[in-house]
Amino acid sequence: MPTEVLAFVSFIFLTGLVVGAAFFGRGPLGTLSVAYVLLANLTILVEAPMYGGTIAWAIIIYSATHLILNVVAEKHGIGAAVRIAIMNLCAQCLLWVYLWLFIPQNQIVNDETASIYGSLVTLFQSSTIVTIAALVGSVGWFANIFVYAFLKKLAENKGGIHIAARNIVSVAVGQVLNTVIFF
Repeated sequence: MPTEVLAFVSFIFLTGLVVGAAFFGRGPLGTLSVAYVLLANLTILVEAPMYGGTIAWAIIIYSATHLILNVVAEKHGIGAAVRIAIMNLCAQCLLWVYLWLFIPQNQIVNDETASIYGSLVTLFQSSTIVTIAALVGSVGWFANIFVYAFLKKLAENKGGIHIAARNIVSVAVGQVLNTVIFF
């Protein structure tokens, strides 16, 4: 199966989980958002060849967090969406602290554990950089929430902006900010 198809199917699956979680309230949506953030951190080193280049698999997973924030902002208000974005930031920091505490930096390894240890050290080293970049790039999450809320308020006053358009515009603004700041 081509990587592009696998990425598309994965994104549809992740989005389907968001839609399913939305029926159960903001608790499952917040949990799913944190799970996506943690999963994105753990898959940051997995590269997928796509359209002549490569991307980190984490980008596919991470992009679903913007959808979650928009669903929460629509159904539960901007305050709940901001709380989930803050919870995502805390999860990001806690993962980094966990990796920092529990992956020894100068462990003597034998042939059997060398590859596992090397992978963990590589993940930790990239996780530090990713955590710092994600904390700075989290401006994208908050921009997404506030653009969505602004467009929703505009739609209430004018009766015009459709929910899909609000979602597309706010995610685009959030993703562009996140990408520019992150990279």
